[in-house]
Amino acid sequence: MVVVFVEGVDGTGKTTLINHLVQQLPTHATITAPPLWTYLPAVPTPDAFRTWVTTTPAAAVAADLLTAQHARINALQRLSSPHEVVLVDRGPRTVAASARAHLATNSQPGPPGAADELAVELGTAVRRLTATRPCLSIELATTTYDEIMDRLTDHERRDAAYLRYLHTFLREFRADTFPTGAAQLVLAADAELGETVAAAAAAIQDVK
Repeated sequence: MVVVFVEGVDGTGKTTLINHLVQQLPTHATITAPPLWTYLPAVPTPDAFRTWVTTTPAAAVAADLLTAQHARINALQRLSSPHEVVLVDRGPRTVAASARAHLATNSQPGPPGAADELAVELGTAVRRLTATRPCLSIELATTTYDEIMDRLTDHERRDAAYLRYLHTFLREFRADTFPTGAAQLVLAADAELGETVAAAAAAIQDVK
């Protein structure tokens, strides 16, 4: 079973790529991992995520994101599935960078938390997974902040706090030194979708 992490900041097309890979790859052989929010006890639905982020101190947001991703990685480690490919939206690099961005931009910073320690523990869990299962990290890379603006909703473009977070998220993701041990594939986020899907599918087959 191959675990495929799809990485990138908001607006780079992670979910779109996964949806097309589900159609491209053999249906009987592919599943999508549960989304990250399902591992966040304070977030009962996807729509509740934004409210939770904006009303929770940054230290708690960062810690909860890292803890949730750790739980998801552990679930993948335990997973016994006849499926050949598991697609993971928002891999560990993305979540680690997002946690750092929340710490840097949240209007409620809160007291210093254990985010650094939790990031180390997450990294250990990821490397444990990549040592026992074939894993591929697909990064949807963007070179400028302006490239992703067109993908945002009107509400997101008007949300100054979110735009500050997104700008910092991009900076943190580019500066990322989060080691995963997974095979790497970097694709341009603004490339033609068909080419991106074909390149990702081919890389998955190679890792298998």
